[in-house]
Amino acid sequence: MYDALYWVVAGIILGILFFAAGEGKTFVVCMLPAVFVSVCCTACYMIKKKNKLREQSLPKNVYEGSIYEDPKIRKLADCCKMGDIVAMWELAYFFRERCEKPLQELLDAYETDPVQQNEEAIKNYLHVHNQECSMVKAYMMWLVRAAAYGNQNANLLIENCPYYQGEAAFFNTFHTSEDSQSISIWESDSLWNIGMIDMVRGYTDCQIEFCREKGYYDFLYVESYYPPDETGFGEEWNYENAYYDEFFCLIPTANKKMISQKLLILEQERKAYWDETKHQASERKYKKRLCAEG
Repeated sequence: MYDALYWVVAGIILGILFFAAGEGKTFVVCMLPAVFVSVCCTACYMIKKKNKLREQSLPKNVYEGSIYEDPKIRKLADCCKMGDIVAMWELAYFFRERCEKPLQELLDAYETDPVQQNEEAIKNYLHVHNQECSMVKAYMMWLVRAAAYGNQNANLLIENCPYYQGEAAFFNTFHTSEDSQSISIWESDSLWNIGMIDMVRGYTDCQIEFCREKGYYDFLYVESYYPPDETGFGEEWNYENAYYDEFFCLIPTANKKMISQKLLILEQERKAYWDETKHQASERKYKKRLCAEG
């Protein structure tokens, strides 16, 4: 607050100096450039302060206490952003192994014999133990994504176990519909926690839409909220957008007009990644795409 006041005072002093040096100019005219400088400097300071406070609110180690504390899991998540279908398969089984043993046994039974009875057993278990839903849905989601991009093992499993496709977080909707659809997500961290390592964190009341034709996800979140005043009026939500390519790699722009250009750059980076022999493109690279390649 005092720093902001400093810029205001500095602007007034600057205006007085302009007035003293001016030749026949009124005080108001001399103050105009000073006011402009003061406002600009104050605005820059407030934005910088806001960003600093937000950074301070997050843990110094952003991975502390999360699945990404394990560098192997971070690597899997990063590989998934490149379209690595083996990494998607492995990440699916990482989440499967985080399920409680009774649930794993039910999954084993269903995958061995995918009959209605075994499917109902999983549903009944999750109805009672709903705290385990996020892990098992993450398992199903990564299976569905791996299958969608051409992993044969995942494809066989999904074909034999149709229940997984219907329960896989929310991505099955995007994989099967030709229309862009918007769905609500309460916390952005819920996506970050299941392998979307580029997802913006700490936001609520979010929506996500898959723009298939244009090749990106549009993630809309509440950046700030102002409650109503004492009269009950003035309530205000300020929304921001984050954009992701189909592999959930963050598109580095907030300008919608720049998305196509940034997508081309990401495609070039992805191509360079797979051109390196160490990444084993013949085994691990996606076999098909949900969107046309740039």
